[in-house]
Amino acid sequence: MQVVIMAGGKGERIANISQGRPKPMIDICGKPLLEYQIETLKKQNFKDILLITGFKGVQIQDYFKKGEKWGLNIQYYNEEHPLGTAGALSVLKKDLEKHFLLINGDLFFELDFKPLIDFHIGHLPLATVVVQEGTHPEASTKVVYNKHNVVTDFLDREDSRGKQLKITNAGIHLLNKDIIPDLDKEQFVDLDKDIMKPNIDKGRILAYFTSEFVEDIGVPDRYYKICNRVRRMI
Repeated sequence: MQVVIMAGGKGERIANISQGRPKPMIDICGKPLLEYQIETLKKQNFKDILLITGFKGVQIQDYFKKGEKWGLNIQYYNEEHPLGTAGALSVLKKDLEKHFLLINGDLFFELDFKPLIDFHIGHLPLATVVVQEGTHPEASTKVVYNKHNVVTDFLDREDSRGKQLKITNAGIHLLNKDIIPDLDKEQFVDLDKDIMKPNIDKGRILAYFTSEFVEDIGVPDRYYKICNRVRRMI
């Protein structure tokens, strides 16, 4: 299955740590965060990876090249200007597999993808959203779903103000490319607001809950949390 990683982040909230590097290239115990992602995917037999880059994307391309070091086929699409969390997907739609894995490039994860893929293929929704009991729900998109795992709402920080909701979007999706809009030109597209929410009423967006470790490095506290976890693993 094809994997698309959104690796265009700048990491402004952890600028003192990133030191001018792209967010996915931030060092975690001697290796870029993105390399941990790629190694985990390699161990689970993924072979084709598309990296969507942006800020200083050449640093990512120079490091990973075509993926030969990891026995992978790595391709790139570089955004000349920010296209949001899904704008590049519309540009690349013709090159995407019918079902593909979409991963945020600022995540450290220890996720077994096979049950997720089995769940998705077994139900064939337009999208499967990986959700978890968030460690920082106040700063994350909350996902509401029913007993049949059908997503009924996505709530951002403003929408969920005053509501005690802890189930959040983990930043990993398995998508049917039919959910991606056909656009005539590059434009900014937000995955949640412009794609997910307008399709909720179709009942074909599902939630997949995991208790496995998935964390982003959005702020220093979470970055150090991941570093400490990796040190214990080494």
